[in-house]
Amino acid sequence: MLASLRFEQGPQEMSGMPLRGDRIHRYVNAFCPVCHEERPDRPLAEVQRLSGWLVEREGRIWLERGCATHGLVRTLYDESPDILRYLEQWTAPTKRHEPDVRGNDVAWAGLTRPQLFLLVTVPLVLARIVWQARRGAYRDAMRPRELEEAHR
Repeated sequence: MLASLRFEQGPQEMSGMPLRGDRIHRYVNAFCPVCHEERPDRPLAEVQRLSGWLVEREGRIWLERGCATHGLVRTLYDESPDILRYLEQWTAPTKRHEPDVRGNDVAWAGLTRPQLFLLVTVPLVLARIVWQARRGAYRDAMRPRELEEAHR
């Protein structure tokens, strides 16, 4: 009978708490900025991580987390939920080198395979050109005007 009374009443007649105007975007782990400010020389790895969430409220994204020492800490995370959703589609670059082309990874002494190939072959090609030039292989190529006059 109570359920039937609820459905018979219109939305204006219902009593109770109003709906919340915020929406949890996602749960996160973050550090307390106040704890970090107290000892800024301390590395972030030593600052306690806190459970929290990104919440969409009043058209903005807020980072909220609870610190045992400082209580609720709220920080503006992003001014536009739409832009944040768009940016979250992309992945951040990694610190490790990811080859963009097969074989383009670091092979030896910080050089990639194509760089090692060029390091070996370019001096060999130059040495062969010098050797052939000393043998006279390029004599005709070096004096094109004289050859043109001789053939006339």
